Amino acid sequence: MKQEERRQKILDILTMVPIATVLELAEQLTVTPETIRKDLTELAAAGEIVRIHGGAALAGDTDGSVPYLAREKIRNQEKIDIGRAAVNLIDMGDSLILEGSTTVSALCSAMAEEKNLLKTLTIVTNSFHIASILEMGELCSKFFFLGGRMSSSEQLARGPLTIDFMKKFCVNKAVLSGAALGERLLVSAYYENDRIFQKTAMECADQTILLLDSSKYPESAVMEVAHLTEFDYLVTGIRFDSEKKNVLDGSSLTIVEV
Repeated sequence: MKQEERRQKILDILTMVPIATVLELAEQLTVTPETIRKDLTELAAAGEIVRIHGGAALAGDTDGSVPYLAREKIRNQEKIDIGRAAVNLIDMGDSLILEGSTTVSALCSAMAEEKNLLKTLTIVTNSFHIASILEMGELCSKFFFLGGRMSSSEQLARGPLTIDFMKKFCVNKAVLSGAALGERLLVSAYYENDRIFQKTAMECADQTILLLDSSKYPESAVMEVAHLTEFDYLVTGIRFDSEKKNVLDGSSLTIVEV
């Protein structure tokens, strides 16, 4: 299949589904994931698609965002497993910044089943979906919503007002979900709003927990957030090779595999 024909087929697939992963596209078009990544990079540069969360969607929204409900379907069971494992990293009485993401929402669903734990927690979030899971804070000790510009499709608030409000908090833990993790073990974001939110949350927290499903690796977004070893915990379905394990074993990062 010629390059132009393959790229048109990618666009055709994305007109039928909200979002497709690199592996899904590679399987459908019987090419390697590396070939698909190159195609997606060039299609994104041409403004025809948006690269996000280990895959792609058709360009459309002014901010290039992909709807929450579409992202929720990707690696759904793995995200549930990650959320359940991450609960064990939360202590009674913790204060938490929770980023608005489908994987962090899976953690909140798991926490909602641990009512004795949840009622001792102070939660700070920019996510309407997380607020809904936690019954608008009724299940927590204290609940703070970070206001700002609302994105109805992503079900969260974002922008300078969100960041300014978050800077007022000092919490025990920030729970984040990166958009991509590259071969150099750099966590990256596709959008400036996400990069700033994640870096600010890390600055506001004593410890940082990264939740990452296996579709995010190896992937690279355009904006660097932090090296993986700058996080305290990684909860993930990713299995690193021996070279990466040697790098990570020499750091203070604790990896929880699901």
